Amino acid sequence: MRTATLRSVASARPVRLVLLGLAVAVPAALLRLDVLHRMGYLAVGTYDDGVHFSTAVALLHGRLPYRDVLFLQPPGVLLALSPFAALTDLVGDARAFALARIAFCLLGALDAALVALLLRRSGTAAALVGGGVFALFFPGVYVSRTLLLEPLGTTSVLLALLVMQRAERHRPGWWVVAGLLAGSAIGVKIWNLVPALVLLLFARRGRLRFAVGATAAVLAVYVPFFVTAPARMWEQVVLAQLGRPPSSLGTRMRLEVLLGVNVPPDGDPLPGVPVRSLTELLALAVLGAAVAALLEKRTRVLVALLAAELALLLLTPSFFLQYAGLTAAPLALVVGAGVGALLARVDGPLPKGVVALLVVGAVAGLSAGANTHRFDARPPIAQLRQATAAVDGCVVADDPTILIVLNRLSSDLARGCPFQSDLSGSGYVLAIGRDVPGGRLDDPRWQRRAVRYLHSGAAYLQVRGSGLQLDPASAAELERDPVLAGRGRWELRASPTG
Repeated sequence: MRTATLRSVASARPVRLVLLGLAVAVPAALLRLDVLHRMGYLAVGTYDDGVHFSTAVALLHGRLPYRDVLFLQPPGVLLALSPFAALTDLVGDARAFALARIAFCLLGALDAALVALLLRRSGTAAALVGGGVFALFFPGVYVSRTLLLEPLGTTSVLLALLVMQRAERHRPGWWVVAGLLAGSAIGVKIWNLVPALVLLLFARRGRLRFAVGATAAVLAVYVPFFVTAPARMWEQVVLAQLGRPPSSLGTRMRLEVLLGVNVPPDGDPLPGVPVRSLTELLALAVLGAAVAALLEKRTRVLVALLAAELALLLLTPSFFLQYAGLTAAPLALVVGAGVGALLARVDGPLPKGVVALLVVGAVAGLSAGANTHRFDARPPIAQLRQATAAVDGCVVADDPTILIVLNRLSSDLARGCPFQSDLSGSGYVLAIGRDVPGGRLDDPRWQRRAVRYLHSGAAYLQVRGSGLQLDPASAAELERDPVLAGRGRWELRASPTG
């Protein structure tokens, strides 16, 4: 009888874990897919997603990052996007890009499930709170609605944490696997070195194996590209990042963004409550959750992760909206662990369920406005496709995303056309070792490079507007070029030298 009971419990456990993961993954996926649908599967404006995808497509056409194509990030994202880049030959650039965006939405849903599974030992309520918070929290939704770096790194770090839990149960070989996962996160974004070091610190008796795995993963991702262009890769991935101009956002504004209460800036997530007061209230709530989580030995690593990531993002000179995706999962984990520690002293499932619903509902309400804000725009695709098809020669753009959605990228790469995936990013490389306090706007070398690139084809699309940061002289020079099609932001212009 006892053997049968144990078998029944053992067989029920995987089912419960699957149901727990689905309970947060399904709403997370539906929300992200809805955001993507409203934004438009072929919307343009985030910029970085087009840079990542177009560089992956260029790689499959034999143009290596760093050596042939400027790329300011580690190569991990290019490897992750390679399967979708390969689909361009079968379904075209635009559909492959849309499929990749859908896949990243599902990756965000997977991350929500991993958050819940990591908190399962703190109780079902804690797991549902943590997973639910991540599923609905705006910073986590924003970065996984398209092809940004943060979701990939988050998945690797969460999987590393999950494997570490298994390794702690006297399975030393799993420490190497955990290290491999943490190292793969560094292969996507250098800043993921911070969570990797935190996990190494908490690896205790498995530190050596963890370090071996992490080192192996970093070498496997970086070395094949480094040997082809060591100096250029160092300049683009390291020096250009260190030389980025400081952000205008101070500590308080950054904290507001990280807590999801002022996105977009000057937002009003809770009518009648000043953003400053709301930020202070949420910061105190997260601090309380962190203190409660510190009471449990197994959840201290989660507090350390959040503290390290917060310190990094509050102190680093540069800051962009997608950086909030780095703290989204640690924050959800700490909130879930803190709620679990507090509810451990409460009897009965009903009060625990009520608390869980209140916490997740509060996050959903605070993020509702930002989750419905449209950050990207839909170009007149049919009109521009017809116009670019009539161009006898190469078409270039200041944002590669527009070439992707017009199904122009792969064909022009195959023809050997000029291609820069990150025209704006080239300004950071040009500024290495030079004093350019105003950035691209005050750098005549970059201004000449930008105009020369846009004039390198038979026609060009300049869709970034003020985001490209052209000075008045460069803007006036481009304004003299005849418009072939479109209007306003979506103009196709003829190049005088093409």
